[in-house]
Amino acid sequence: MLNAQHVPSIKGLVQISYIIGKPRNKGGEITSKAMDLANREKALSDLITEHGIIEDDSCICKLIMEWGDIEGVDVFIQPYVRKEH
Repeated sequence: MLNAQHVPSIKGLVQISYIIGKPRNKGGEITSKAMDLANREKALSDLITEHGIIEDDSCICKLIMEWGDIEGVDVFIQPYVRKEH
């Protein structure tokens, strides 16, 4: 699916938001089984790096992850801009 989207690359520091579809059973229904959300980050960050969307996963300066009522994963990437306090 990623190859079909022709996602442009973003150079430099980035912030990423991952919305990950809630785990489903073999019948496709959302399962109540406890799952570790954070375990999904590395595979996703490596994937977008391998596809050249970001230069390296070390360029991720801000990361937000959440479960969503979706199938699959939605990924939102923006250039990172540090906010001064």
